[in-house]
Amino acid sequence: MSRTPGFLSDSPVITEHIDSSKPDEGGLRPVRSVFPAIVVTAIVMLAALPLSAQAPTEDRDESARVQTATRLNVPARKIVLRAKDTIEHTYVRPRVAIGRLPGEAEKAFTPATFVVTYTGFSPAAEAAFQAAVDIWSQLISSPVPIRVNAVWEPLEVGVLGQAGPNGYLINVTNGIPGVVYPAALADALAGVDQGAGAFDISASFNSTFPDWYLGTDGLPPSGKYDLVSVVLHELCHGLGFLGSATIDDGADTDECDGFAGHGCWQFTFGPDTVPIAFDTFTEDNLGIALRDAGTFPNNSVALGNVLTGMDVFFDGPNANTGNGGSPPELYAPGTFEYGSSYSHLDETVYGSGHPSSLMTPYLGANEVIHDPGAITLGIFDDIGWEVAGAIFADGFESGDLSRWSSSVP
Repeated sequence: MSRTPGFLSDSPVITEHIDSSKPDEGGLRPVRSVFPAIVVTAIVMLAALPLSAQAPTEDRDESARVQTATRLNVPARKIVLRAKDTIEHTYVRPRVAIGRLPGEAEKAFTPATFVVTYTGFSPAAEAAFQAAVDIWSQLISSPVPIRVNAVWEPLEVGVLGQAGPNGYLINVTNGIPGVVYPAALADALAGVDQGAGAFDISASFNSTFPDWYLGTDGLPPSGKYDLVSVVLHELCHGLGFLGSATIDDGADTDECDGFAGHGCWQFTFGPDTVPIAFDTFTEDNLGIALRDAGTFPNNSVALGNVLTGMDVFFDGPNANTGNGGSPPELYAPGTFEYGSSYSHLDETVYGSGHPSSLMTPYLGANEVIHDPGAITLGIFDDIGWEVAGAIFADGFESGDLSRWSSSVP
């Protein structure tokens, strides 16, 4: 069982329905800190003030200042989860707190509220999606509703789902200057909806995949793939588990500079190439940051080689803690896999049944994962999310395992 705790909540989840025939709507390293209730309350109050009247919070990095955020004009990027042709019969239990330590009730945590617009989902598929939303809502905090556009539609053969942020902002209030944040995280940091009610996450799930299990009990029949696990995975990408690095295929300049094998960072702001928050923590096996322009210049063979060198890591303090003290390994196979490489945990290191196996790029039949795991929650903490484990001192952290439910369904 993972070591980062969560808790039960009655956070509201709002759903909307639209006709399926209608078109879709449309290197600094931050260190997170624990917010006492008064600071969280102050942040929410400050968000309502004009930018000129706001002041930086004391608990964040010195470089975090009230800023005027800019939305980047970049195409939406969707990261995929593919079906693995194996039957695993593994189950990663959801974390469920069944008690609180003295003083815990005095601490503040605002469970995230998701507003989901469903297109093409059956009632059973919608219920499975909702179960995944309920899990995320108790693990991350946001004073701003997270709006999700969820579409049930045909996808490429073997793809279970795909998702990503519906927008990116730079110079976000309470974020790191010059770092790009996905829309949902940008809003959570700033404490205000900066997208005028637009979707924060776009997600699609394969309506033609023949072997879905739409139940929510974690007991798929043999050969079936658990939709709750897939939705939990894809929402994670939409919330910020993704990087901007890629490799040019040599066919055109859609990825980098048109030269096959060149690696690059895809986001620019004015004359500068800028990183997503996730990018600021990635490094090679020697501890050299992938954003080190002297070692891995943008649009270079060197960057392309490290992205396919099977030795890319996420070196953040909370992710490292979730991985037993060392940087967790990212998925960087010898052949770059678009939609998979660099934006997942390594498939071999964190295989079926591992507590942090949710964010690997493949899911097997009967592989049920109803918890993000300590590594993923650590990554979220590092990139800027306020996660439950960073706020509550609970039975698991204190060593009192009796306060946790870990029964197999």
